[in-house]
Amino acid sequence: LFTMERPEEGEFFFPSDGWVSAEETNVDKWPAIGYLTGNIHSKNTDRAVGLIACYQGASMIQSWLPKGVLVNTELDIASEETSGDKRVKEYLLWNHDGFLYEKMFMPIVPFGIKAVIWYQGESNTDTPDNTKEVHYGLLKMLISRWKKDLRNENLHFFIIQLPDYIYGNDEGWPAVQQAQKKVAETTENTYCIKSSDICENDHIHPATKLPLAQRIADTIKEVHIC
Repeated sequence: LFTMERPEEGEFFFPSDGWVSAEETNVDKWPAIGYLTGNIHSKNTDRAVGLIACYQGASMIQSWLPKGVLVNTELDIASEETSGDKRVKEYLLWNHDGFLYEKMFMPIVPFGIKAVIWYQGESNTDTPDNTKEVHYGLLKMLISRWKKDLRNENLHFFIIQLPDYIYGNDEGWPAVQQAQKKVAETTENTYCIKSSDICENDHIHPATKLPLAQRIADTIKEVHIC
């Protein structure tokens, strides 16, 4: 695993560490879905798997897009209308438009990446009534941009559809789920992996991860990614 997560107090791995092997003393501090999926995929293929942890909790999808790319488009929603996560003071550090794209995504561009496991969307559920259309457009734009930046038009995207969440926005939560499914149906080499029938619905970070990782790895195996 190679981590690009924002260094802060409480983190265990940093970019300066380089590649970190999957030893017992390390894996309990890795992202569970990434590690479990990579481990299963490695066993499926009998090959070593390199994982790059490029993520930030409570992040808006807008922050993973280039700064200014949404200006004067129908996807440019006023900040006062977007998710509360973007307005919470402690989250503002990384939820400025383009911040995570510049600070976390761009540093991995030199790597030869075959696939992306995209598990995000919770922070975009509290938006106007057109959440489905807006999130659909944002995710389509992100996939297209990342393929271009990574110089891989065949890049595979595995979208983890948000699990059901009983405390979520009654309209926004299912709208994002629907948008994720629609993106997979209309975008080449993009797959939507259902989690609602596996994961708990009373916690925003469901504890049940192994069956979901198995489903992700099975999907990867089906599309024959080495």
